[in-house]
Amino acid sequence: MSGTIKPRVLRLATSDLDARPLFWNEGPLRFGYEPEAATAVADAVGLTLEWVYTDWAGRMTSVLSGDADGVWCGVAVTEERREILDFSAPYAYFHEACVVRQGVQARSPAEAAGLRIGAAAESTNLDMVRSWQGVHAVSFSADTNDIFADLIEATASGEIDGFVDDEPAMVPLAERDSRLAFGFTVETKRPWACGVKRGNTQLADVLNDGLSRCLTAGVLQRIWNAHLPFLDFPLLRDR
Repeated sequence: MSGTIKPRVLRLATSDLDARPLFWNEGPLRFGYEPEAATAVADAVGLTLEWVYTDWAGRMTSVLSGDADGVWCGVAVTEERREILDFSAPYAYFHEACVVRQGVQARSPAEAAGLRIGAAAESTNLDMVRSWQGVHAVSFSADTNDIFADLIEATASGEIDGFVDDEPAMVPLAERDSRLAFGFTVETKRPWACGVKRGNTQLADVLNDGLSRCLTAGVLQRIWNAHLPFLDFPLLRDR
């Protein structure tokens, strides 16, 4: 039954994007900090994890419709999202960053004035770009199989000058794609967590138990260090 932990299966909504090192697929297998952290949490409380794939715009909707028990895929916790979902404790805190087309000079939001900077529609990234004085924010539809790839190609082609997304995916992207250059980081330190249906306290409590166990055992930090060695682990606690 949707929204419960019976029969010990946890169905988590996600999108099939290549946003290394946060998440990516190789055939049926899923890799990266996010999916491996989710698997560790599920294992810690004896749940079998199943991924429910949807487009970027449908991640949270799939939870509301009952197609998934939770969404564990690039969801920053905001007050607006708390109006439709409840959340587990954070499994990460991330800053946001801007990548630009090679040759474009922008090392701060102020230097991005006059540029066309993209971000996914209805995202915290887009809200931030809209707050930058003189910057032309360009909204990209999230009703797509790979919004991240869409933003990359739009930047490389000159349709936009750059785009904003989460720092862990942007640093390696700029290093591996010669068409792009790293612009700057904005230290937002947004909490990322698993969103569940409002009122599903049973599942939220189970997820929090799993997170606590993984933190105490150092499992989450080991997964973080394997995929995000260029960032400090933000969830250190006394053990």
